[in-house]
Amino acid sequence: MTTDRGTARDYLGPDAWYCDPARPESVREAVLAAYGAPRTGAAAARVAAFTWERAARETVEVFRAVLEGRGGGRPACGGGRV
Repeated sequence: MTTDRGTARDYLGPDAWYCDPARPESVREAVLAAYGAPRTGAAAARVAAFTWERAARETVEVFRAVLEGRGGGRPACGGGRV
């Protein structure tokens, strides 16, 4: 269960329950739905690819590309989403 604001959907896609954190009834509904749902491990598998090591490696690659003059047009980390 997570917020429906920000970039959570980019990471969790359909494998999470979303709520409006400003609406207590929305939070309650999402918590109850998540609690009652079968555990598939899909969300854990999805986020496993998002590690600090990967973020650091991709950041260094972008910095190197920019410093070497190869930075034009390179997609942002995360597959091109900004």
